[in-house]
Amino acid sequence: MQRKQFFEAFDAVIQTPKRFVVVSHVNPDGDAIGSSLAFAQFLKKLGHQAEVVVSNDFPEFLAWMPGACNVHIYDKAPEACDELLKSAEVLAILDFNHVSRSGLVQNTIKELNINKILIDHHRIVIPILTSSYALCRTRMSQALLNLLLNSSCTTANVFLTNPLLPIFWWVLSPIQGRSLIPYIILKSSQFVPN
Repeated sequence: MQRKQFFEAFDAVIQTPKRFVVVSHVNPDGDAIGSSLAFAQFLKKLGHQAEVVVSNDFPEFLAWMPGACNVHIYDKAPEACDELLKSAEVLAILDFNHVSRSGLVQNTIKELNINKILIDHHRIVIPILTSSYALCRTRMSQALLNLLLNSSCTTANVFLTNPLLPIFWWVLSPIQGRSLIPYIILKSSQFVPN
């Protein structure tokens, strides 16, 4: 799929208000939490409902991030997290691209028959994902939109440097920036393309 087609499909998904759940990888780091919180805030500014669910707790030193106190921790409240996931209309998968990296939430994710948006910077590990921009239909009612840029040092950086995400820039707030910028700086100094 060409970049233009990906963003047309992405735009179609976010056009009308929906219930989103944003998930990230097990043992979430600053990039996982920061990009998830910023993306959830972005969705809320567009009129969507958005919740962040992670498999297990994140390091305490990340609690300063705006919205961190509202992250749902699966291993602390599995029933509530399952309810959120099962009530979602769209699942946003950030900072990982293989379901095994989602930890405790992976069984629920596998069962969901909803649209999914995957935004990541890691090397592609799912055989079906052969291009950086893809729309794969796995079922008639389920689309998987993939934005995988493994030339980027962080998922947060995918949002900030991709010229095809102007709508993200348009609604970017200082709150979102505080969640994204520190981890771009930290990881940029250590980045080796994978």
